[in-house]
Amino acid sequence: LLNTDREGNYILTEDKMNFLLALFSILWKKPGESLSKEEESIISEWLTLYYKQVNQYKRERPRLDRFVSFIETISKSPSFTTDVRQKYFDAESFSLVLQKFCTDGTYGKTLNSEDNINISEYSLICFDLFGVQSDPILYPVVSLIIIELVLDKMRKNPKTRKQMVIDEAWSMLSGSMGNFIEGLFRTLRKYNAGVSIISQGIVELRNSPVGEAIKANAATLILLDHNSQPALIPDVQRFFGLTNHEVELFKSIRKTDTWRELFIKRGNVSQVFAIDVGQHATAAFSSLSTDKAKIAELTKKGGPEYAINQFVEDLNL
Repeated sequence: LLNTDREGNYILTEDKMNFLLALFSILWKKPGESLSKEEESIISEWLTLYYKQVNQYKRERPRLDRFVSFIETISKSPSFTTDVRQKYFDAESFSLVLQKFCTDGTYGKTLNSEDNINISEYSLICFDLFGVQSDPILYPVVSLIIIELVLDKMRKNPKTRKQMVIDEAWSMLSGSMGNFIEGLFRTLRKYNAGVSIISQGIVELRNSPVGEAIKANAATLILLDHNSQPALIPDVQRFFGLTNHEVELFKSIRKTDTWRELFIKRGNVSQVFAIDVGQHATAAFSSLSTDKAKIAELTKKGGPEYAINQFVEDLNL
């Protein structure tokens, strides 16, 4: 994930160091825990030394298993027994816990590839984490790596306006992952980019240690219809600091089978907008199981474009 210079040397920037520290915190620490300041300092020092060695000899690509071996070599050296770092860093625990992410471990293929994914040429990228969402160990690791891949794309295209959307992100809003997401809201502006978090409710944001920081750094608030759950509206008002007039606007939201309204607050300006995406877009992105089954059946006959057009035509008969 690191860029290289003309001589092929890996460049360990401050952004990449912060990413790697967040990654090691997720790999090593228990859920909700973070690296101590001493551990951050020691791992930062060893990462710098490791990449210096890789750049000097240029024999191998940097990988997690090789870095763990690098630390094991340092921790077993006679000088480490008298080193003050031994007081603050449990090298044996670090090595044991990370073994499952090394070559022969359960997740050995996750972080030890010889190749990196290049997504810089694509204008729209979607990562579906449903397949790993139920794995409490793999999910935060994969999530963090994907976010860093997207950030890489954003850094490489500073002149183009970009947007990162994280759907149902409450599982990311704790520990090192939460700090990393909070950092996105603070730093993405300098890359001409924005970040949006989508949630089914405010409970996850409110209970997250970084929820207040995310709320304070998000300039735009979009609320969907809550008329079916009016008891939640006072809680929404308190969390987002909505005025009584804004709540009345929020309550006025309507929806039909073909269009719906949204409450949008941008800075101090609050308005209600009607959204009608059209039948073709509705067919393409519908989440209804009956619609999805019909589209899938039609796609087998003539491809996705035919399926959408035929679906709309059948709808209007």
